[in-house]
Amino acid sequence: EFLTPLLLNMTVYSTLTSSERSLGDSTVSVRGKIEVKGQEPITLERRFSMQGAGISAAGSVAGPVQALLSSGFEGVELGPITLDIAAADSRRVATLDRIALDRNEVRSGQTVEVQAYVRTESGKQFVQRIPVQIPADVPPGQLVLFVGDGGSLQQASATQSFVPKDLGQLVGAINKLKKNDRLY
Repeated sequence: EFLTPLLLNMTVYSTLTSSERSLGDSTVSVRGKIEVKGQEPITLERRFSMQGAGISAAGSVAGPVQALLSSGFEGVELGPITLDIAAADSRRVATLDRIALDRNEVRSGQTVEVQAYVRTESGKQFVQRIPVQIPADVPPGQLVLFVGDGGSLQQASATQSFVPKDLGQLVGAINKLKKNDRLY
């Protein structure tokens, strides 16, 4: 149990570096599943675009396994881990330039459209339109809307202090983690 996450991390990283270069900019996408006996599978879908992307990709597989095995819950049995990994020798990143809303006032139950203006490294700009449903039970008054990538919003969320009561809650929380390559 102690060495499993470390060995998994090393195996995934070694597999990546045996077929792709390990230095310089790259983009690595990881998709897959971690089977957990008696639970829904953990779904993996992560993308890293930076120097050393392979290290982060390997960690994205080993991290959930480490969380499961060090959780202290009884009967944690891992099944097969299936991965589909794709790599490219270039960075695929974009920067959020600005945010605009289609209106300044909204009532509970209505939808507001967030327009996210994104610029790629090559200078190309595009707009991602994100409809946001305002919950019906929101009281009148000022409403704050946070926009960011999955990693940034995950760090600012209340789930940072979440303590699961059982293995099912832990698996569910891992599956609900925001993806690092999306705007939310």
